[in-house]
Amino acid sequence: MKNAVVPIIIFVFVSSLASGTSPYLPPYTDWQFSYEASNATFAPEKAEIYVNNGYANLSASLLKSIDEGMHFTLNLSAEVSPAAIETGVILILNGHQVLKQKLDSGKNTLSFFATENYPKGTDITLIVYCYGANVHLTLSPAVIQKPRGGIDEGLLLTGVGITVVFTVLSILAGVMYTLKIITSKKEKEAKKLAVKNVDKSEISPEVLAAITAALEAYMHGKKFKIISVKPSVWKLYGRMNMMRRGK
Repeated sequence: MKNAVVPIIIFVFVSSLASGTSPYLPPYTDWQFSYEASNATFAPEKAEIYVNNGYANLSASLLKSIDEGMHFTLNLSAEVSPAAIETGVILILNGHQVLKQKLDSGKNTLSFFATENYPKGTDITLIVYCYGANVHLTLSPAVIQKPRGGIDEGLLLTGVGITVVFTVLSILAGVMYTLKIITSKKEKEAKKLAVKNVDKSEISPEVLAAITAALEAYMHGKKFKIISVKPSVWKLYGRMNMMRRGK
């Protein structure tokens, strides 16, 4: 296979470059790396693989089971030699090929949905091949997502909805209570101001008694109630009478 095919076998379920650990995989330092190539290196701390004219493999076993429908995504950066005839990746899970994709220089994304359940301990392998040249890969953290739906997501959405509703209601209640306090203060201030503006000395008890007697005579014994008396009106009435008498 030398000088003909360059397969690189790497595991794709990587969730951390720094620590090299995830719920599904052992650390990079525990993976098995082997190759048959003119030159090949693997740097676990940087998640980098370099292979020149040959193949290498990095294999491990799952630390946690993968359920059907789970979605896997891995972003990687590839530097492919211009002399390469063809370069790509093949992912193998439990002896079955689940992904095959060509690689180009630049950013690449590996993505697939699990079509069956893979129990803890399942062997996984990712093959990256290159014909007639070399390739350099840098892996980014992988993301494994559970399928949407189910009771967990329903409870989450319910909790979020209830929290939002009660938060909005609490804000509205706070605003209404604040407006009530402000309105009550303004009403009290208005009442105090009205009391201060009233000059009780303008209406004497004698004048009020005379007004009441006049109204009783005018109403011919009918019941009535004096609601308010405006002194300024009575002063004007008196002055008008005096002017008429002068004429």
